[in-house]
Amino acid sequence: MSGVITFKVTSLLIKTLSKPIANAIKRQTRQSEFFKSNFVKFGQFINRIDLRLRNNNSNIKVRPLNDNKAIETGSNFLSEVFVFSIGAGLIIYESTKPKKSPPKEESKEIPPSNINQNDLIKVIDELNELKHQNQVILKEIDNLKYKMYIKDHPQHPPTISSKSININEAKQSV
Repeated sequence: MSGVITFKVTSLLIKTLSKPIANAIKRQTRQSEFFKSNFVKFGQFINRIDLRLRNNNSNIKVRPLNDNKAIETGSNFLSEVFVFSIGAGLIIYESTKPKKSPPKEESKEIPPSNINQNDLIKVIDELNELKHQNQVILKEIDNLKYKMYIKDHPQHPPTISSKSININEAKQSV
């Protein structure tokens, strides 16, 4: 159980740390000459897809962004892809890692080869004693029910041969 909690906390920490890393990636892509030259086209491409998806129209004419806005759009997309890939990677890892099987509980059953007749007789005697005690308790409960009914309804005592009474039957007879 503690392994699951440790994994969850660690994955939360990794996700939290991935956001500042994504912001650093975003800053670096805006400042790098390599990314500036390559992300203008990429940013324009992302902008076209974004506007077409928002407007549900593939024939819409998309006005190109200026170079700075296109670089910003491309770097934002790259940083979001980084955060998404970290989250997706953690989910995939968690779902594919081997599960530890729970420890097997020791069986309380006695193997048949170890049962002897004396042990079996003792168990049967104990069960019979418990059954007898259960019957005594049930009779005592019935007597208490009877006494409570008589106390609550002194003008209508039930007419039964024994003190044992079913309260529902007694209420129906009144």
